[in-house]
Amino acid sequence: DLKKYNEVLTGFSVVSKIPVVEYDMKKDADRGKKIFEVIRSKKPAIVLAIGPAAANMARKELTDIPVVFVMVPNIEKYNLTADHITGISLQFPLKVQLATLKTFLPKMRNVGVLYNPKYSKDMFEKAQTAATEMGLNLVPSMVDDPDEVPSAIGTFAGKVDAVWMISDQTVTTPAAVTAITKWTNDNRIPFFATGKKAVKRGALASLSPDYAAIGQQAGRLANQIITQKLPPKTIPIAEPEGLSIAMNLSTARRLGDACNMALDIFTFAATQGYPIKVYK
Repeated sequence: DLKKYNEVLTGFSVVSKIPVVEYDMKKDADRGKKIFEVIRSKKPAIVLAIGPAAANMARKELTDIPVVFVMVPNIEKYNLTADHITGISLQFPLKVQLATLKTFLPKMRNVGVLYNPKYSKDMFEKAQTAATEMGLNLVPSMVDDPDEVPSAIGTFAGKVDAVWMISDQTVTTPAAVTAITKWTNDNRIPFFATGKKAVKRGALASLSPDYAAIGQQAGRLANQIITQKLPPKTIPIAEPEGLSIAMNLSTARRLGDACNMALDIFTFAATQGYPIKVYK
């Protein structure tokens, strides 16, 4: 019932043209085990595992059935390596994300990043390396709990030109996003979020995967496995091909120079062929 999961499935079905039977684990591991018993008995040509729970269980339970996984954040945290499995990362390369943000704000130098070391230490360190290569400086503020976000965001005062949200479950809660949005708008600092909902609430812009495009990409992988008989182990885990951009025009106006900023974002989206959603 998740819209983004349905977008993935639609894209997959359109490209692969494979008859699809859906099974919903409903976040229940016992239900999942029963589902995989059924799948093993039916021996399908391939399984599309959407989300980390389905991907993990497919790796363990379907050793003789090819699996393509999608919608798994921070795949380094999951042991999704096996001969029968391949997939598509949900995370865009950090360097691509930072380069895109720099395109939007060429004068940006110091970028604030909130994160929980428990979940995102490795990701932040990789982002820091990429940022340094691009002449950017990441200013960290670490939190252990979403309730710490309102005070943590205040440590950026006078230190950052923009705030960039990474995919960390501690700082992407609705309350945390609201706190970040309020502080950045009050202080006239651009806030780049991870999803459209945050932009609708007042963040300047977001970069997020194009879920339908990820489904289409998964469909092409499935066709390689079924039609070309390629073993999944020979197909490296891929980066997502589609990027979706959202922008809030009212926030851009509050920040100033909205016309030039909007033009840069629209031009970038058109040049790259990325869909863009605009909120007032």
